[in-house]
Amino acid sequence: MDWRRRLETLGMLRNSPARSAGLTRRRLYRPIEEVVPGQIIETPAGPCFVSEQRFTVDRPHGRWTLGDLLHRPPEILARLLDPPEQTPALDPRQIVFLDTETTGLAGGTGTYAFLVGIGFFPDDQTFIIRQYFMRDYDEEPAQMSALIEALEPFGALGSFNGRSFDIPILETRLALQRLPSRLSRLPHMDLLRPARRVWRRVLMSCALSSLEQAVLAVRRAGTDVPSWMIPSLYFEYLQTGEATPLAGVFYHNQQDILSMVTLANHLCYLLENPAETGRHPMELAGLARWHESHGELDRAITLYREALIYPLSPEERTRLLRRLSALLKRAHRHEEALELWQALMDAGEVEQAVEILVDLAKYHEWQTRDLARALEATEQAITAAAGLRPTPARALMLEGLERRRERLLRKLRPAPRRQDDNHL
Repeated sequence: MDWRRRLETLGMLRNSPARSAGLTRRRLYRPIEEVVPGQIIETPAGPCFVSEQRFTVDRPHGRWTLGDLLHRPPEILARLLDPPEQTPALDPRQIVFLDTETTGLAGGTGTYAFLVGIGFFPDDQTFIIRQYFMRDYDEEPAQMSALIEALEPFGALGSFNGRSFDIPILETRLALQRLPSRLSRLPHMDLLRPARRVWRRVLMSCALSSLEQAVLAVRRAGTDVPSWMIPSLYFEYLQTGEATPLAGVFYHNQQDILSMVTLANHLCYLLENPAETGRHPMELAGLARWHESHGELDRAITLYREALIYPLSPEERTRLLRRLSALLKRAHRHEEALELWQALMDAGEVEQAVEILVDLAKYHEWQTRDLARALEATEQAITAAAGLRPTPARALMLEGLERRRERLLRKLRPAPRRQDDNHL
């Protein structure tokens, strides 16, 4: 058939002469099994290359050791899951950390995960990293088959941006190979999300490499290669068969997985000990946002207050005042919210200050029945709102405040004495 002759000419069929000639040329170069420690394994779908490295749990990686994660409370670790309510507690031994190296960033059916690394604690003494490598495109069925079998015992995934990148690519590759997958159904600890919540106002970038340098104190060896270079190194390997440059790719993948472990540990440590953030006010504010997103309003309020103690730019102070006032309102802590209204006025947040005063007036009118304090808050709100630039919405707000003041004045006005009372 014409299509078969064309494929044979291109060397894309396993036993074609062109492919055999290409493999002969490749033998002039070092194959992957001579460059990276590992072995070729046989699967029902054919052979693939697997590298395995073992680390003791006392091995340091930056400021932490790998085994530090094993000592974090399971309920704290579970809060790194997305969404957190998937499980109330998470044993670190049930997590498999996963990272892929791909032929591109676009995703879709044209992007291959030529290297998939997984890391896990098989016991309390060891951390294992296994890397599944596709020596050529026709080894993808074997690579994916071996990977799925290796993931079967675990109850949760750990990744860095895996929900948006690694998992969709693997799901696509598995679907094309007609292999079953439970990846998207597993509880997922995507560490990019909590990292952004804590450090996006502190660091220029929340990429894993930035977090390694600024937070984890990780320094990679000179054998590492930058992420942008990895696809081209693999394509060059496919053309020549020379695997030596891929040693840096395997090292890069390994270091990403080790950093995920220590990043998870560091986030758990901050959740347990927020006072140990290094006292950067925006890091405290990031932790406050974290607790706020989990409904822990009291702890979030405490951390926002601590952050406001430090010197801040006017923009940062205004942002934190705004979030704290909204949080106090949610927590029905009206008296504490009142303490912020002058600070909000000074920061130019007049409308939010007016909202606080209106909430306080409602609270005293209907809850405490302290009409004098309700009137005082209403009059302060009217004074503050009068300085705003006129708009239809603000005009309606002022009308509502005026009506509230009139109602409160009527309630406070002494009731007229009945005429019968004058004859007593």
